Amino acid sequence: MSLTNHAVVVVRSGNVRCPQCSSVFNIKQHTSNGAAYARKMKRLPPSGLKILTWWLASSYIHQSLTKQFLREKLRGKTSVGSPFDARISELKNWNILNTSYHKRVKSGKVSLVPTYQLNITKAKKILEAGGRK
Repeated sequence: MSLTNHAVVVVRSGNVRCPQCSSVFNIKQHTSNGAAYARKMKRLPPSGLKILTWWLASSYIHQSLTKQFLREKLRGKTSVGSPFDARISELKNWNILNTSYHKRVKSGKVSLVPTYQLNITKAKKILEAGGRK
């Protein structure tokens, strides 16, 4: 079997069947609702509050945005990189960000890209409470 051969497979109940050998494999799909540790947090970190403050004041308030777009717009306003990814994950866990997935074709490859939409009511409530739930 060549590693360069590609075949379309269908995921059924978290399993796929190999089109060459008919073996069934259990696969893990992205099902996370944000950072699990965020459930125990009583207050968002300052950089999370900066993200909310910026988004609520921006012209993008009603739009779904990619993490890359948010990272570019917030550069210099809050930390980017891994801490930024953690803040997005925390906002997801607190249901301040809703996630949807859109297909992207790049160099002939299709991937699902998450986009985030702000739960405006929840974001305002958290900011009014000083970052507390």
